[in-house]
Amino acid sequence: MTLYPWFDETARQFLARRAQMPHAWLLSGAAGIGKFELGAFLAASLLCEQPQPEGLACGHCSACQWFARGNHPDVRYIYPLQWHEELFPEQPLPEGNEKSQEIRIEQFRALDDWFHASTHRGGYRVVLIYPAQQMNRVVANALLKVLEEPATKTVFLLITSQL
Repeated sequence: MTLYPWFDETARQFLARRAQMPHAWLLSGAAGIGKFELGAFLAASLLCEQPQPEGLACGHCSACQWFARGNHPDVRYIYPLQWHEELFPEQPLPEGNEKSQEIRIEQFRALDDWFHASTHRGGYRVVLIYPAQQMNRVVANALLKVLEEPATKTVFLLITSQL
């Protein structure tokens, strides 16, 4: 996983807060600048079990390997399913889900049990929502409820190009 050079300082500032990580972040910027990649990089770094001194993912530990293969148990992606092939070309569309241009409440509700389970290795749990502007009101309200009383060591990364 690579980090675009224009996000280097942003990533370092974010990861410097690792010990006192706020539970939700809004990453915004122009469309097409690599915000999704930044969010994935930050998620990988939070989940890394042997981070480099600056907090960056090592790329070698079990957590980094799971993340790179797309099967880390402590990360979830919420996105319009119409974008599945673009975001995750190697992975099949989850069964029982139809493609949609918006983030659907069923996708968010599917996280309920996951929120109440412990993390796989006692580290962080990360939810990456992209693009956040594709949430409808029902999903946004459900997210607000979860953000009022977040699970321990759960970090939400909301990524948008439309504040």
